[in-house]
Amino acid sequence: MSDSEYAPFSGTITPTRTKESHGVNDMMPLSEVAADLGITHATLARQARLGRLKGARKVGPIWLVPRSGVDMYRTVSLGRPGRKKSVRQ
Repeated sequence: MSDSEYAPFSGTITPTRTKESHGVNDMMPLSEVAADLGITHATLARQARLGRLKGARKVGPIWLVPRSGVDMYRTVSLGRPGRKKSVRQ
């Protein structure tokens, strides 16, 4: 066989997604979620362990949470659709 038969792949691969799966780009590390919600990392890790962060998965030592799970937690558990700005006086 010649080298031309082993040319590098030049196309794109589109992953298939099911209703339950989340793409890599949809997942956020728990530290980023904590900063976004204004909650400590320890509190969110506890919520993830208890199953209160929908779709949260532990990959090695890191928790990953889908954006949809963050939005649902923000709305349902925190009772606010968006992040409130703190005002210091």
